Amino acid sequence: MDEIRKAFAKVNGVSAKWFSFNSEGGCSVCKGTGQITYEYDFFENAKIRKLLQSMIDVGLDYLTLGQPTSTLSGGEVQRVKLASELHKQGQVYVLDEPSTGLHAKDIEKLLALLRKLVDDGNTVVMIEHRPELIAQADWIIDIGPEGGSKGGEIVFIGTPEQILTCKKSKTGKYL
Repeated sequence: MDEIRKAFAKVNGVSAKWFSFNSEGGCSVCKGTGQITYEYDFFENAKIRKLLQSMIDVGLDYLTLGQPTSTLSGGEVQRVKLASELHKQGQVYVLDEPSTGLHAKDIEKLLALLRKLVDDGNTVVMIEHRPELIAQADWIIDIGPEGGSKGGEIVFIGTPEQILTCKKSKTGKYL
């Protein structure tokens, strides 16, 4: 790590200390531990607590209060919108690549959120390319056979189990 820090320092014209987790370059919030904890008990107002819990439920617990939306990815913006919808029923949600910007460990949180929306009587339509999300769908409409101008045809309609035997579906092969 020392050689890596020296290389980064040379390129950036700063001291190698700026690339160390436990010195000048360490996070001022977590002090180099790699974990930030929040004291949501600070807020006594039930409405504020409910809103913050919704943000946690959609996997956005790492955002800071007052963070500008212009700094969020498209997937994060969609999840902020979903946070405000968590307690509704009978809605139809159309999501375009909601996993954009998500770390692999947060996919489980997203899946739990989507399942909760469906279990609460909502419909979720999702455009997605991540196999781990596609595999959890109730119903798949696979459009292809390629992307862009070589696509646009319905290749498959059915369940995740059924797509596994569809020879024309590249999605089925990946699943």
